[in-house]
Amino acid sequence: MVIATTAGIKISVKNFFRPEFSDLRKRHYLFSYQIQIENQSGYAVQLLRRHWHIFDSSGEYS
Repeated sequence: MVIATTAGIKISVKNFFRPEFSDLRKRHYLFSYQIQIENQSGYAVQLLRRHWHIFDSSGEYS
């Protein structure tokens, strides 16, 4: 799990390898992600948009 907090907003991300949708012989791997957003600030907030950057195990952006 990866967790980051900025300005009282905590983002937690869990990734799950999905072998039933992967083909190891072809080096095709599928993952699903669970994203949790928690407001720990004392203010009301609203999510207006989202954009995720996914990196592989070597740190390459994909």
